[in-house]
Amino acid sequence: MGKDNEQIFRVIKKHYLMRMSQKDIAVSEGLSTATVSRIIGSAVDNGYVEFTLNFPGGNVVEMENKIQGLYDLKFVSVTKVDIDDTDIILRDISIFVGDYLNYIVRDGDIIGVAWGYTMSKVANGLKPRSIKGGKIVGINGGLIQNNTSIGAEDIIEKFSRNFNATGYRLMVPVSVDSAEVARMLKKDSHLKQVFSLIDKANIIIFGIGNLDLKSTMFRYGGFSKREFEKLKNEGYVGDIGGRFFRKDGSPGDNVFNERIMGIELEQIKNKEYRIAVVATENKVEVLHAALKNGYVTSLFLDEKTARKLIDLEYSCKEKK
Repeated sequence: MGKDNEQIFRVIKKHYLMRMSQKDIAVSEGLSTATVSRIIGSAVDNGYVEFTLNFPGGNVVEMENKIQGLYDLKFVSVTKVDIDDTDIILRDISIFVGDYLNYIVRDGDIIGVAWGYTMSKVANGLKPRSIKGGKIVGINGGLIQNNTSIGAEDIIEKFSRNFNATGYRLMVPVSVDSAEVARMLKKDSHLKQVFSLIDKANIIIFGIGNLDLKSTMFRYGGFSKREFEKLKNEGYVGDIGGRFFRKDGSPGDNVFNERIMGIELEQIKNKEYRIAVVATENKVEVLHAALKNGYVTSLFLDEKTARKLIDLEYSCKEKK
């Protein structure tokens, strides 16, 4: 072993085994603090040091690997829950979402973004990264039926500013009065441009909605309680971007989806990256349906939801 290598390994041992500070190591080795810091960093890069994370109550890395294998996903991130508060959980998840987006985005990408409570939190957790020729487009209507904004424009603005990209909003209600009105609006020359971008988007990011009267879709989407009950009776479990789907993932034959202004379920399946963010365990069944039917390629969720999802999957396998 060369002299330089001997010193490198002494520095590593002092830092990781003896828990000496970088300043103390620098003094003992006759090095600058910056050099010590560089040695420690390169030790990890060169594979001299490896880490094993052992969290109390279960290893999130094991859950990530298990979920990735069960649903053949590109990427899974399970966030440890320290405080059982949805806002805090979403804030922590959003840190990892921001890192992942910065890793996958490239110049010229078109990123489709849904609106909703989850996406508003994700938008707050983004980390600046400039891309050339990038576009951000809303994948579903951003107004409720009385033409009041529900914050979709703020989400698009934050994404656009973060990536130094051009933003495009779908400035129509998320649902309109009839399928005929929806067809007419889609012929508008201004809206055609936005729908074209939705179709071309290679990355989309979204939350997943429960079929619940308290959900954003039912509070702001213009649907009545009677319509909600009809959807439930017909076997629908939730929505992505305002599009309702059944447990088997199919859109079915319902007039409600024909009224939606936004991305189609089949379009979702064609995207290179389909990033879902879930932070409440009561969405585990609709998340399971979305995963089983190919609507998700990359998943960000909390450990409680992850554990329930794994249990549900194995329970379904046992029943077959």
